[in-house]
Amino acid sequence: MSGIGKEGIAKDFILFQCRRNVVLLAKHYLESLEDLRKEHEEMLEKLKELAPDKTKEIELINYFTNSKFETIRKRIFDASGSSFNEILSILEKCEIELSGNYNYKN
Repeated sequence: MSGIGKEGIAKDFILFQCRRNVVLLAKHYLESLEDLRKEHEEMLEKLKELAPDKTKEIELINYFTNSKFETIRKRIFDASGSSFNEILSILEKCEIELSGNYNYKN
């Protein structure tokens, strides 16, 4: 929390909204990553059904391993954390004033 007073309330509100939106963005990226993994696995299964004698070869084209998935997942978390920290750093250098009536409860 940034403190008491209008500036503190304004910064708290902005930080809350930024954090919320960064988390939502990361969540959407993670959902897309899950979708990609599922589609990739489904395609591999279809290939195995079409060419059951080529199962070993089909496994060789499996680039979306658990390790790859976890690496991308970690990058999403790292990027979202870095983005929020950058926003926080910028806001610490700003003076913010609310205009009009404002009721924010955290």
